[in-house]
Amino acid sequence: MDSETPGPTIKAEIIKAETVEAEKIKMEGIETDQTSALTASQGQSNPDQQSTEAAWRNCGHLKNLQQIETKEKAVKDALTYIEDLESLLGVSNDMASASKWLARIKEIRERCKKNKILIGLLGVSGSGKSSLINALLGEEDLMPGDDERACTAVVSEVSYQTNEDIEVAYEARIQRISQDDWKAELTSLFQDLRTNANIRDGEDGEEDLERNQRIQMAFGKVQSVYPFIESSKKLEKDWDVAKLMNHSSVKYILGKSLVLTSAKREKFSKMIKPYISSVLSKGDDGAMYAQWPLVKLVKVYVRSPLLQDGIVLVDLPGSMDTNAARGAIAAEYQKNLTINCIVAPIQRAATDKPAQELLGSVTQRTLQLDNKLPTESVCFIVTKIDSSLKVDRYIREHPKVQEMLTDEFEKELRISEDIESIKVWCEERKKRQAEDNLLMSQLKKESKQLAKICKKPKKAGRSKKRKAGDDGSESNLPPETEEQRANRLKFIEIQKSIAATKKRIGDAGTKLYKAHERMQLAQAALERSQSRQRFAYIKNRNEVVITALRADFEIATMALPQEKKKPLPVFCVSSLAFFESVNNSHQPFFGFPKMSHTNIPNLRTWVIETTLPSRDHSAMAFLEDVEGLQVAMKLWFSGATPKYLMTSEKRSAVETLFNLNFDQLEKRLAKLEERLIESCQRIVKNGLISKLSKFQAEATEESQKVVRNWPQKPMHWGIHRAINRAKGVHVTRKDIKYDWVEELVACYLVPLQQEYTNTLHDNVPKERTIFDDAVSKVVNEFLGNLTNSLTTICPQLSQQVEQWRDTAMRVPGQIHEVSREIFHGPIAEAGMEGHGKVQPKVAETWEPIFVICGNESGRGHYKRNQNMHNEHIKANAHKMYQKASRAVSYVFIQLWKALPEHFSKGVDPILAAIREEFLDMVVKNTDQSGLGQIERMKVESRLELTGDVLDIFQGLKAAWAQGIIIMKEEDEEDVKPNEIHLGNLDEISGDNDEDSYDEDSDDYESEG
Repeated sequence: MDSETPGPTIKAEIIKAETVEAEKIKMEGIETDQTSALTASQGQSNPDQQSTEAAWRNCGHLKNLQQIETKEKAVKDALTYIEDLESLLGVSNDMASASKWLARIKEIRERCKKNKILIGLLGVSGSGKSSLINALLGEEDLMPGDDERACTAVVSEVSYQTNEDIEVAYEARIQRISQDDWKAELTSLFQDLRTNANIRDGEDGEEDLERNQRIQMAFGKVQSVYPFIESSKKLEKDWDVAKLMNHSSVKYILGKSLVLTSAKREKFSKMIKPYISSVLSKGDDGAMYAQWPLVKLVKVYVRSPLLQDGIVLVDLPGSMDTNAARGAIAAEYQKNLTINCIVAPIQRAATDKPAQELLGSVTQRTLQLDNKLPTESVCFIVTKIDSSLKVDRYIREHPKVQEMLTDEFEKELRISEDIESIKVWCEERKKRQAEDNLLMSQLKKESKQLAKICKKPKKAGRSKKRKAGDDGSESNLPPETEEQRANRLKFIEIQKSIAATKKRIGDAGTKLYKAHERMQLAQAALERSQSRQRFAYIKNRNEVVITALRADFEIATMALPQEKKKPLPVFCVSSLAFFESVNNSHQPFFGFPKMSHTNIPNLRTWVIETTLPSRDHSAMAFLEDVEGLQVAMKLWFSGATPKYLMTSEKRSAVETLFNLNFDQLEKRLAKLEERLIESCQRIVKNGLISKLSKFQAEATEESQKVVRNWPQKPMHWGIHRAINRAKGVHVTRKDIKYDWVEELVACYLVPLQQEYTNTLHDNVPKERTIFDDAVSKVVNEFLGNLTNSLTTICPQLSQQVEQWRDTAMRVPGQIHEVSREIFHGPIAEAGMEGHGKVQPKVAETWEPIFVICGNESGRGHYKRNQNMHNEHIKANAHKMYQKASRAVSYVFIQLWKALPEHFSKGVDPILAAIREEFLDMVVKNTDQSGLGQIERMKVESRLELTGDVLDIFQGLKAAWAQGIIIMKEEDEEDVKPNEIHLGNLDEISGDNDEDSYDEDSDDYESEG
């Protein structure tokens, strides 16, 4: 049949195509918006289309958090409509095409996964970390406090509860240590006990105080688990490791996990307390024992808004723990933290040099090697700012604060004088009132007596029957005597006196009541004045502490480039005042006129802002993928009008031309990837790797000085042996930390540090920019050449080709995202892994020597240990650092091998998608008389889906046009009634008069 004359099958398809023409017109309604979105993604905008633009594309005028919330709303909207789209595609007759789209949707969903942002809280027991976590979560008393008992050293993680069951609003997953971990602790304790009993310490017959401390700490934990063991002597005498391991307190729970849930916070807090704090709990046998020594990690899940966007709070205890499992978990968390929050109470925050201590050389070096700015990775939180403030002493020591508060002191004095005046006035009125009460009693007594005297007597012999003319009037009574008249007049005067006295007593009561009200108001004004004074002291102390901490931080980060430095984030907070303000909003906590003065809201805001960059990137990547999906599916549904259908010969020519150009594109992109990997490899080899031999030589020489210096602190022999026994890392009973392994690591990494930064953080990232620019050029050339060639050989396809070209314009951006993920992922991870390989090589080299020296005893063992150290470093330093260099090099060798696969995994699906979209477009615009039955069925199925899919896209378009509701931010108001005018108290009336206040006299406000 002549291809120009449609046959019956073609006519049927033409009729079907015409029936869906209305749906195609509906498609045009979203085409403009999709084109606008693509244009916007290329950095352009169309002013005429702003009114229909998606809100997430047009939210730059909002605050950062509001922008993120707008985009995340759009993500939720998209997920809702994507679910509908998946359901629709799942019942399609064209399952091959549907499966392709479903697979693509699945890939897009992967971008919607929330990133975990680990925020670690580091500090010693009693620093207020538990209360701080509760305040940040807005969950009072959720995490058991650490103030009452000793630190348990259990790592706690708090993240968002995704389970929507109301019965599991609070959940905890408890991981216990293994049997091997507990056995190792017990074995170490018994070893110390046996050594102690044999008294073999002997350099000079002294006691080994470090060993005694280890015994004390270890036995304290053992006794918590086995409370029936009264002393270490009884432990050594009556027990051994095997018996303890077989006891019911531990036998059936070591290595086992436990899940606790509750709908009530108070109940949940009681449930988890034994696993976090050192309280005792009842075992299955009814005995009381502690759980925490057997716990290595507690994961808590709670529905706090703070956590719902990926924030995870991690409570990392101090370093005075002997359990290897807990230590390993704490170290792993420490390595993966996004933010380190150093927590210290106000009493010691500025005096113990905590920034230098906690942001020491090791942490500082690691941050620089990982290309993290300390001020973006570290913050300092000063807790308990409401406590330990001696006001009188503080005033004496800070005259400037006293001068600043001069007006407030005068106000306080005036209010105090007013209160005293009211008290004096009330005392006088009470005295008069008492006198009036006494007078009233006397008057009533006299009145009662006179009433009896003045009682009128009956007429003598008076007949019961009234005679005519007798009306019973006074005229019929006997005449009043002078005495009766005098008594009657006196009675009347007394009644008047009673009435007057009664009024005076009533008026006095009213005045005293109103005076009491004025007293209360004046006392409230006095308390407010004193609260403002206290806040001024707190604020000033906070500023002093912040200044000291930042100065300390400057010293601790002197090695960093000055242009990268920013002020250390410091937050001075009061969890107690925060919850008091929450629970009693009408009565601010003393010393904190506003809730914001507790600084918990400010800290919350800062914590949330740390999530914004990753949240923004994730949301935008997802939304742009959804846009690309819409445009691609729109192309899938569209087609030429019947009179412009291609012949099969023309289709073959078009496909051949496309394949030639597409193959060339794949080759050029593969070449760019290859060049990028080669360039990065060359930079690392010529920069970092080529200098490793120099660094290891320097480290070999420096390490010998370091080892010779270990006992020259001076150092007691007991400490020296304890460090050996702890394999180079030990904290003394005086809380002095020794880390010999890190000292040897530093010999290698310190000289390496600058080259590491130059190579991996400065030079290598430049290659990504070159690669991205080249990708954009290559893809644009491919699209331009192909479009021109196709338009020449098949001009009737020009509109369809342009539509496909619009969808393909997303390719450069998608490949840029792949390169970004590779540089931020595998390449950055290799950098962190590389310098991390040095420490294990050092520890591995020294472990045998530490074990030998840790077991040495007797006279002369201290000198023997020193000699052994010196001999070992001389013989093994070069080999040790050579192994480290090889380990570093091997990490990058593996990286270069893995990168092609990373690029293939990211780029291949992108190219495959645009290829499939082009070939689909070609099939739809081909004369179907040459198609097989299966291909025609696919076309029919696609046409049937068109209307429903377009409805979904229209719904999403409408949802995206709706931005978030911006709530008006209201300034926090002081709960501050105006101050009373004392006035003339004698003029108080018994009426319901209103007291007046002076608005301006109580307007003192100190900004915090």
